[in-house]
Amino acid sequence: MTDNYMSEDILKLLLSLILGGIIGLERQYREKAAGFRTIIIICLGTTVFSILSSKFGWGDHSRIAAGIVTGIGFLGAGVIIRNRGQVSGLTTAATVWYSAALGMAIGAGEYSLSVSSVFLVLLILSFFPYIEKFISRFNEITNYTIKIPFNKKHISELKTLFENNNLTIIATMKSRKNDKITITWKVKGKAKNHLIVKNKLMQDKNLLKFSYS
Repeated sequence: MTDNYMSEDILKLLLSLILGGIIGLERQYREKAAGFRTIIIICLGTTVFSILSSKFGWGDHSRIAAGIVTGIGFLGAGVIIRNRGQVSGLTTAATVWYSAALGMAIGAGEYSLSVSSVFLVLLILSFFPYIEKFISRFNEITNYTIKIPFNKKHISELKTLFENNNLTIIATMKSRKNDKITITWKVKGKAKNHLIVKNKLMQDKNLLKFSYS
C-alpha cells in the first residue's frame, strides 16, 4: 500500500514537472519575468503542498488551498510593473496564479482537469494575442509626446487634429519650461486614424519634438 502511494506521488510530481514545464517554456520563449524554472517550481511546490495536506491531514484542505492562493498572490504581484500610467505583467501574474492552481489539481489527483486546462491556457497564451491585436486595430491606444513653443492657439489646433480624426484624448500631461511646453496626450481610436495623425504631426514644422509609443 505504501509503495502504491509512493508511486502515485512520484507520478504527480513528474506530471507537475511536465505540465508546468510546458507553460514555463511558453513564458520563457516570450522572455517574461516568470519563465521556465519559475513556473515549474511553483507548480511542483503547490503539488507537494497538496500531497502533504492530504497525507498528513493538515486540517481542512480548503484552508490549505486558500493559504496557497494568498501566498501566490504576493509572488504574482512581484511581476506586475507600473510605469507612467502603463501596467504590464498582468498576464504573467495570472499565469503564476494559474500554475499554482495546476499544481494543486495535480496534487489532488485531478489529472484530466490538469491536462485539459494546460491545453486551454496554451491556447490563450499562444493564439489569443492575435485576436487582441485585431481588436486593438479598432481601439488602439497611443501616447503622443509633443514639445512646442507655448501657444494656446497651436495647442488647441493639435487637440482639434485628434478630434477631427475620430480619436479620443483620455489623458493629458503637461510640463512647461520658460516659453516651451511639453505635452503628452494618451489617445485611443482606430489604427488607421492614428496613422493619419502621425503623418500630419511629422509634417508640422512648428514641433520642436515629436514622439509616440
